[in-house]
Amino acid sequence: MVSLAVASIYIGLFLSVITMLLYVVGIVKKDNGLLIGGKWSAVATLGSITLSMVLLEYFILTNDFSIKYVYEYTTRDLELLYKISALWAGKSGSLLTWTFGLAILTAMVACSKKLQKANYAQYITPILMVNIAVFMGLIAFIDHPFQLNPVVPADGYGLNPMLQNFWMIIHPITLLLGYAGLAVPFGFAMASLIKKDTSSDWTKLARRWTIFAWFLLTLGNIMGGKWAYAEQGWGGYWAWDPVENASLMPWFTATALLHSVMVAERKNMMKFWNLSLAFLSYLLTIFGTYLVRSGIITSIHAFSEDPIGIYFLVFQIVIVLFSLYLIFSRYSLVRNSMDEMTDFFSKEGSFYGVNILFTLATLIVFIGTTFPLTSEWISGQSKNLGVPFYTQLEAPVLLLTMILLSFTPLVVWHKKENKDWKKDYIIPSAAAILTVILVLVFGVLKPYAIIGYAVVAFAITCHLVDFGKGMVARRKSTQENYLVALVRLMTRNKRRYGGYIVHIGMALMMMGIVGSQNYSVEHTVTIPLNGSEDINNYRLVYENLQEKKKGKKDVLYATISVFRDGDKVGTMHPEVIFYNDAAGNTLPEVALKSTFKEDLYIVLKSWEEDGRGTFMIKINPMVSWIWIGTLVLSLGALFALWSSNERNTTTTRTETEIMSDVEAEIQAAIEEARKKGKK
Repeated sequence: MVSLAVASIYIGLFLSVITMLLYVVGIVKKDNGLLIGGKWSAVATLGSITLSMVLLEYFILTNDFSIKYVYEYTTRDLELLYKISALWAGKSGSLLTWTFGLAILTAMVACSKKLQKANYAQYITPILMVNIAVFMGLIAFIDHPFQLNPVVPADGYGLNPMLQNFWMIIHPITLLLGYAGLAVPFGFAMASLIKKDTSSDWTKLARRWTIFAWFLLTLGNIMGGKWAYAEQGWGGYWAWDPVENASLMPWFTATALLHSVMVAERKNMMKFWNLSLAFLSYLLTIFGTYLVRSGIITSIHAFSEDPIGIYFLVFQIVIVLFSLYLIFSRYSLVRNSMDEMTDFFSKEGSFYGVNILFTLATLIVFIGTTFPLTSEWISGQSKNLGVPFYTQLEAPVLLLTMILLSFTPLVVWHKKENKDWKKDYIIPSAAAILTVILVLVFGVLKPYAIIGYAVVAFAITCHLVDFGKGMVARRKSTQENYLVALVRLMTRNKRRYGGYIVHIGMALMMMGIVGSQNYSVEHTVTIPLNGSEDINNYRLVYENLQEKKKGKKDVLYATISVFRDGDKVGTMHPEVIFYNDAAGNTLPEVALKSTFKEDLYIVLKSWEEDGRGTFMIKINPMVSWIWIGTLVLSLGALFALWSSNERNTTTTRTETEIMSDVEAEIQAAIEEARKKGKK
């Protein structure tokens, strides 16, 4: 079995190289037979990599400690879910998982009849296959997952306790698949340049692939925050850690790409933006991997120094040189085919501003993340800019971004001729003003918090007003009841309304971020047995400190009764878990009581023989809205991805046809309503 597993790695590498050659020669010689052979070779490559994945998981589940990877990341008594997730917990396993995801997407591209018909599959597939070949080469010769132990141990070393958390089952796999997904729009962009195709066809074809990658990358980042909040015991969900930043930067550029491809599709603009953003999003995934694996940064998330890091650096340089050559050698073609921005107070104008702000946000994170390296190179001393650098610079940028996104539902794709357009913003403005009054009444006095809540109210109301306008206009035109009118309105253009649901989800997340970042309260106190501590309107009574067994683990836990405004609202049990593993790991387990208003967060930090306990106690307002916003955002992304019988997006359309079905329908319904009113 081990021999088969090792062979599957080398066969996967061989097939990926063969696939590239078949496509390249097939394109040069215009030989359709070679292109067909390349397609099936791509499928065979996926088959070989799938076999590697299945066999590695098999060795993990059967406790085959002759495999070094299995020994390093599992034990016999490790819970089943964590055994499964150990597949992507280690260095070589995570790289294999990333390659597996990329191989799935590559095979889908190669076999897509739509992309073959549009003459894109044969160009994108070899570009993606280069990535697979490089990764498989690193797996085969540098970081092999099937290395054997010289002596077979009786048990494994064990999975890091910090990874033994539900969210760490989801976080790495979604992040890795999101990284893989961003290679596809990059492939589309480079293919369009190779073909010297100056149309926006590639952006229309790549749109759904980009949404898919963005959705997974979003989940990966947020689930990582949820893990940090529940597992790390530091009381927060984001610390601007270099590895956190590494996954945030491609999210910023991918979000900008999603908005600018809409402008390219409808107005034939921002083509250079799209090419650059597709390139940057992909490059930043490789850069992030380099940070994690090179050992050049210090992070609790990063792997130890890995020789594979230098190869990722070389790969980055190759990607940059190849991409910049294509972009600038075809720049005149792209520039000559672009329309100019004529009206900044329009949907395309707002998206243009959003792109600038997301790019600025990426640059800020990049500077902060690489500053220790830059400072060491310049002065010989490594310096860290710290959390205030990010919060002071990113907060206004992201606030402005949300303001711009608020306007997108109520502006159109051309200069707005209706002189009464300002009426559209009466209700959202009133909602923002009312929100300011309410938060002041409830004692919210910090300027950023007041502005943040007002922006959230304005953003959500703008989107709801657009939903309402469309629903009412359709009902007047069709005589459907309001619910049916709303459902049919949304299903006529899932991409538009899915995007708006995503915006609402992001606004809800922003509400949670504003509350928790501005009004979090923290105390670290030592409390004697049967003593109490008051914090805000809570009284915490420390009743007991006990031990219990949980499998092989020993658990020390405190019992704390929680009173709010004099009434008992529950009992909490912060724990410290002794894993009794080879590394002697000990880890605190957070006690969390969560409501829509706030989270009560308790960590047992230390204890004395007489029973005294030292606790970190935090009250984090509004954190639940981050996770609620995530759910709404996810539903919006899935709604936008939901297949629909849309028009063929690869054909050239007139300005009238460019208008979305829903916009046209709303306008027609409004005109019909006006005619009836005149009569």
